[in-house]
Amino acid sequence: GSTAVGEATTLPSGEFGLSVKWDRELGSGYSRVVVAGDLAVTMFTAGEVDVVAAFDPASGEESWRSGLGATSAGHSGSDDGPLSTPAVADGRVFSVGPRGGVAALALDDGTEIWRHQLDEENSSPPFYGFTTTPVIAAGNVIVATGGDGHAVTAFDPASGEVRWTAGNDSVRYQTPTLLDLGGRPTLVLAGDNLILGLDPATGEIRFEHAHGEAGR
Repeated sequence: GSTAVGEATTLPSGEFGLSVKWDRELGSGYSRVVVAGDLAVTMFTAGEVDVVAAFDPASGEESWRSGLGATSAGHSGSDDGPLSTPAVADGRVFSVGPRGGVAALALDDGTEIWRHQLDEENSSPPFYGFTTTPVIAAGNVIVATGGDGHAVTAFDPASGEVRWTAGNDSVRYQTPTLLDLGGRPTLVLAGDNLILGLDPATGEIRFEHAHGEAGR
């Protein structure tokens, strides 16, 4: 057979490139920016508190901010501020603060809808702080929490009620991934010691494989 070669017609003629429309300085942190609808949402430290904030992506003007709690101080080489990235779905912003506060905020104005605190009783708090990003799947807000019986925790997005917990493994800075495996949506978590595959709707464990002790 033969290979056809065509001329590219999508590149503009003459000089072209990117230009900065606006920029603004924020506090430190590791959160990425999530653009949803007509807002850009991120997390950073602001003085004595860590915050979730939303901005107009066209102008950079701040629309609202909501406190996560007292600033999480960096240590052992890390910077101050949040470590996670918020998730946005159905008009809500879901965040996990470095100190373990899981919260749902209204996307339009930042009003807090619910908050749930992760601690030693219901999670395995990582050395540098909670880094996992919520996964929105099967009508749940799913967070890698770590611990015996609750490596993963699913919350009701409207009320914050815990719908299910599953798995026996600690976690550090991992975020679960939603995959299509054999035609079924499967939540996969690389925990510290296990690869877990779960039904995102019910938390049923479909498979688990040991991958060795953490740190090796």
